[in-house]
Amino acid sequence: MIEVIKEAARRGAAVANYAVARELSTSPQRISSVNVEDALTGARVTLKARVMINATGVWSDRVNSLESGHTTNRVTPSKGIHIVVPAEKVDNRSAVLIPSLGEDRFLFVIPWQGRTVIGTTDSKYTGDLEDPRATDDEIAHLLKSAARYFPDSNLDTGDVISSFAGLRPLVGGVGQTTSDLSREEQIIEETTGMISIIGGKLTTYRRMAERAINLAEQRIGQSRKKERESTREIKLADASSVSREAVANKLRLAEESNIRSETIEHLSETYGDNCSVILDLARDSEHSKKPLIEGLPHIEAEAVYAGRFEMAATVEDFLSRRTRISLVARDHGESCASRVAELIGN
Repeated sequence: MIEVIKEAARRGAAVANYAVARELSTSPQRISSVNVEDALTGARVTLKARVMINATGVWSDRVNSLESGHTTNRVTPSKGIHIVVPAEKVDNRSAVLIPSLGEDRFLFVIPWQGRTVIGTTDSKYTGDLEDPRATDDEIAHLLKSAARYFPDSNLDTGDVISSFAGLRPLVGGVGQTTSDLSREEQIIEETTGMISIIGGKLTTYRRMAERAINLAEQRIGQSRKKERESTREIKLADASSVSREAVANKLRLAEESNIRSETIEHLSETYGDNCSVILDLARDSEHSKKPLIEGLPHIEAEAVYAGRFEMAATVEDFLSRRTRISLVARDHGESCASRVAELIGN
């Protein structure tokens, strides 16, 4: 989603990182402003708007409670976990769908960043929204399911490079299992005028956003339908068609920059045409071409790029959110953390 944010900024949107909504104000009976805190510095600013949209996923009920003083229970968080294992253990060349043992659902086994990722689970979650984690039992279940259908892999817990967990913001249903809950979104107009969009899936984010903006425009009596529909045609990351010319150009850049071909492939797949910006940074110094971790294709110039162009403010931002080094490296990026801090200016 970082590319969506960057594209919005290029088109005039004001973007804030580490911004926490602390208080909503009404005037006279409709929400007119939100008090926002910079989570890194503690600084606060008040933002005013004619219409506000609450699109905060699993935190939607919490945001609503800032104004009403009581918590709604519209959203049911569903936890899904994945594990990352060495690619050579499974050795599948393409994504595979396998049954999840003991459940009426399926798991994906996907080649990913030189590794294999296995997941996902689906279970109701009642813990800390800020810190969902994979449990030993959940990891064991994924390993057991994968081992059944890849018997030569001999997968065990020692093969797990990393695990990660996330929360789906499903539209709530009392007494229902998460598998019974709809993945469709709902748009609710609060009595205060705030528009809340809950549920939905990442793969339908553009259509969800269009629906919410349609309603917001109705409320303020304006319409920018032409501009809104044009988002269907926007190519993120300055993406051009994959042509022979584009491939040849990347290979030429690799040769000129004296950068390994696997790193060029990684940069191209990760950053699209923006990889040329990183290659420009790499040409500035030999250090910028150095791998951050031996055996991985990531180079120092990526950390500089994340700090300058992707609002990376912390080492964790880079290792976990701008790249996936924390998931594909055995040491989760610990060996390069201090260098990353220098490169992003932290």
